[in-house]
Amino acid sequence: MSILHPPWSYAREYGGYAREYSLSIIRWKKEYNGKTAYEVLADPDKKLVDFLELFKRIQSKQYMQTNEFRGVTDSINSSIEELNRMRNQFIHYLPLGWSIETQGIAQVLLDSLSVITFLTNDCPEATKYYSDSEMLVIEESVAACNSILIRIA
Repeated sequence: MSILHPPWSYAREYGGYAREYSLSIIRWKKEYNGKTAYEVLADPDKKLVDFLELFKRIQSKQYMQTNEFRGVTDSINSSIEELNRMRNQFIHYLPLGWSIETQGIAQVLLDSLSVITFLTNDCPEATKYYSDSEMLVIEESVAACNSILIRIA
C-alpha cells in the first residue's frame, strides 16, 4: 500500500529539520520516478480513496502489509464518522454557521489519536519516508495532544 501524501506536505519546519524534509523528498521522488505528489495524483488511473474507506482498509489484512488495526470500538467508529462528517462540511464549505462544540470533541480527537498512534507505531508502510527525528516529533506531538485531551475529556 503506497501512501500518496508526501511526508513534507503537512510538515512544519522545526529548527534544523529542513535537511530531514529534503531527505524525505528524495525518498519520495525515487519511489515515484521523480514525480511530484500533484503529478502522481493527476494520473487519471490514480484516485484517492475516501477517508472512511481508508479507515476500513487499515482494519483489513488484505490492504495492510504488516498489521491491521484491531483496536476498533463503537466509540472509535462513531468518532471517525463524526470526524469525517466535520471534515466534509469544512472541506466542501457548505454555507453553515460554524461554532466549535467542546462537548464531545475531545473524545473524537482522543479516538482519532489511537488510530494515528497505530499508524505511526505499528505500520512501517505508513511512515517509511520519515526519518527517526521526524518520527520523534510525531510521537512527541501525539503524546502532548493525548495529555491535553485526557484532561479535558
